[in-house]
Amino acid sequence: MTTRLRQRYGGWAWQAGVALFLVLLLAATWGLKTRRVAEVRNTVQQEQREAVQKALTFIKNDFVRLERSVRRRARKLASHPTVVREMRAFVRDDQDGGGRPMPEKLVKHFEALDLGSRMAVELYDPTPRLVTWNGLGMPLDRAPNTAGFLQAPQTAIARDGNRREALAAWWPVRDGPRVVGAVRLLRTIRYRPPVDNRYLESHDLAKRWERATNLSVEVRLGRKETEPEREAPRRVLRGADSTRLGVAWVHPPSPDQLVGATAARYDNVLAFWGVLLLFWSLSVLWSWYRKRRSTRQTERPVHEQLQRGLLPAVAVVAGIAGARYALLALNAPNRWQTGKAPLAPLFDPGHLASALGNGLFRSTGDLLVTALACAALGLVVLHVTWPFRKKGAQLFRLRERLAGRSAERPSLLRFLTTPVAAGVVVGSVSYGLAKITRQVLLDSKLRFFAREDLVPDPLVLVVFCALLLISAAAVALVVGTGWVAFWLLMRYRPDGWSPRALAAAGGLAFAAPLLAGYAFMLRGTAPAAAVAALVVIGGVLAVAGFLPDWGPARPLTLRNVLLGIFLVTVMLYPMLDSGLDVQRRQRMRYVATSFADQQDPRVTFALRRVLQKTQARLALANPARMTRSTRDSLANELLRGSLLSSLSLYDISLTLFTPAGRPIGRSLLATGRAGNRLQQVDSMEFSVVHQMYEESGARRPFVERITGRRQRDRFQYVGITPLYTAGRKDGTPAAWAMVRAAPQTPLREGSNAFPRVLLPAGLNPSPYANLSLATFRGRALVRSFGRDFGRYRLDASVAERLLTRQTFWRFETVKDQRYLTFYRRYDPERANPSSPAAAQSPARVVGVRMPAFSTFDHLYFLLRLTVAGLLIGIPVFLWGLYRRYRAWKRDNTGRY
Repeated sequence: MTTRLRQRYGGWAWQAGVALFLVLLLAATWGLKTRRVAEVRNTVQQEQREAVQKALTFIKNDFVRLERSVRRRARKLASHPTVVREMRAFVRDDQDGGGRPMPEKLVKHFEALDLGSRMAVELYDPTPRLVTWNGLGMPLDRAPNTAGFLQAPQTAIARDGNRREALAAWWPVRDGPRVVGAVRLLRTIRYRPPVDNRYLESHDLAKRWERATNLSVEVRLGRKETEPEREAPRRVLRGADSTRLGVAWVHPPSPDQLVGATAARYDNVLAFWGVLLLFWSLSVLWSWYRKRRSTRQTERPVHEQLQRGLLPAVAVVAGIAGARYALLALNAPNRWQTGKAPLAPLFDPGHLASALGNGLFRSTGDLLVTALACAALGLVVLHVTWPFRKKGAQLFRLRERLAGRSAERPSLLRFLTTPVAAGVVVGSVSYGLAKITRQVLLDSKLRFFAREDLVPDPLVLVVFCALLLISAAAVALVVGTGWVAFWLLMRYRPDGWSPRALAAAGGLAFAAPLLAGYAFMLRGTAPAAAVAALVVIGGVLAVAGFLPDWGPARPLTLRNVLLGIFLVTVMLYPMLDSGLDVQRRQRMRYVATSFADQQDPRVTFALRRVLQKTQARLALANPARMTRSTRDSLANELLRGSLLSSLSLYDISLTLFTPAGRPIGRSLLATGRAGNRLQQVDSMEFSVVHQMYEESGARRPFVERITGRRQRDRFQYVGITPLYTAGRKDGTPAAWAMVRAAPQTPLREGSNAFPRVLLPAGLNPSPYANLSLATFRGRALVRSFGRDFGRYRLDASVAERLLTRQTFWRFETVKDQRYLTFYRRYDPERANPSSPAAAQSPARVVGVRMPAFSTFDHLYFLLRLTVAGLLIGIPVFLWGLYRRYRAWKRDNTGRY
């Protein structure tokens, strides 16, 4: 059909017709959007009712499907022959007075069940008493207390305090007409862990319904006679036996939400038509370029081909670049991958977000799209410079005959300008590739070089593939530049020069801008090894293109593809290693400053958690009406088991105060003795921190860092919060809570980080992980953290270097382990300018040490990068195989 239309109406008419059709679709969709948005604005109440009824219907049907699946699974388990047979014997032995035997076969049968993380199953006898189970444990629900229990299947809601709720399906186990037991299958429908992370993931049926309906949904589970008064429409959730299991309320959307949701749906369709029109425009530009570079045109001289194909080629390159920025403007494909979409993590800026390129690398997915655009640009460059390769191949084969002949247009200036321009292009490509690689590493939270599995994580794998595509595009640009430069050199070579003189002059002219650019611009960004590898690989491939029988698909054999992957990987890895080194050094500088100022974000976070927990615990009870022992016990309970108590580096305390500032309850977790003046010190610190709290105007837990009690340069953390109770009507706090974390006095501090399972998602449990830190004063070690720093006195050579420099980097070897060490000097006036003895006190030196990568580590990381390159090499090899098959078929049959 397409071929007939092309033959009848011509290629340009066909392309214009498709473009016009897409434009009409855009206009029609825009008109429908305008009309629909106007209708929604005029009929807001009706739209709200329809949206709510649709959501309630969906909630009812989804709950029915969930309950049916649970009942179906419970029935299948209860009717299993092994369960019926073993329960018959179990009940018979129990009734005969032989005691409760161990149901080994039932235990093994239930242990082998694959239930999933949100399901559990329990087996009861008719009493009911628990026989065996698999999965999480839940208290009994109301079903055993109802009339007719075990006479028919029942559905109920099981609760484990306020933390977990589950849908429970009871199914009797029958041995003929007699009931010998019951199976209770539990499906968690609401779980609220203390923290939400990848280890403890919360789950809420209401949240799932909110994502599905885009409306605010509230669910109250269980059979309660009195429900809170709400104006929102509701739907009673009932089981298959008509048991009331809960109520769901759906809050109507606001008019702005309705209009915004309607406009967003049409905007997504408009973006889809826009993307199609964008790619169709690129195909039209490519057809124009191919037509200008048709077979008849290739018979012309190369410079005429360049003149005729230059404008279409520039249009194609500009079209690809413009299409990439147009996708950014349309927010595509990000707009279609949000929420729980399969590819949503790719476009999450929490993993990678860089401002480089005005949004080209704002997420992992955008990096991949940009890499694909760069790969397309590289292919266009190779296609544009292909005639120069053919002409260069002819000149390369006839180089000995042409040695004594005059050039076509000899010119010394043009001859020397050509390699200079080629060097500028190669240097610019090297700088761009190194800049992109470094920014991707610095602006990402992914662990690119971790001693983990050989196959990286999916997101890391995507980033590696994207960087390899950009590197391959850079190599393609260098190869195309080499083909054009060789043709120009042969065209403008001066007369009377020997081949060696020509090669020497061209090489020096090419190396001059590279060396100058590396000295002034590339040195701090692109490693010399990476620039050299790019020049060598590009040059070798350019020369290889002059060899005979080098068609578009012939180099894409399995051997050549694997060799190309290895070469590009070797070229890219020095840039990755350089970016990683910058990232490590930045982290060490930050840690040195944090360690010198004794700033620990873990302590601030843990203090806030304790204060929030104290507020929630005392919201319904006035601590002033408790006894002193009760208040002390309550304070101790709030500290025990908290994240703050897991920090072994600090002495922590929680003190309760009256509104007047008098201590009325206290708990202390410390290594030494409390002392007699502790209550007086608490009152003094409370007055200071309370004044700071009032001046800040905060109405939430307030945490501040103040000077220590004994050592003025060792800071402590103090947090304060008011405690409001429900029975107090004047709005003033009934009491105050103050939490303190003071650093311990021992010389060496261990590292006991938070257990990761107790941390919220996105929180780094320890900024000092895998680091050794030390503080020296007068060359003597006064404080250390983490692993053993390896010495108790500062090395004399380091102290001498720090007399004239404030910072100092060097590699050190301790116990056969090589480390990268950073030293920084802090002068007394900078450390504590208000201290009167600052001039007499010696300067402090903070050292940060990190294990350096060994040769084996570099080889392993290079292998991981090569594995990512295989994902690109496989489709490239298959494409080359297909092209070779078509060429073979054409040569043997005369047609495709």
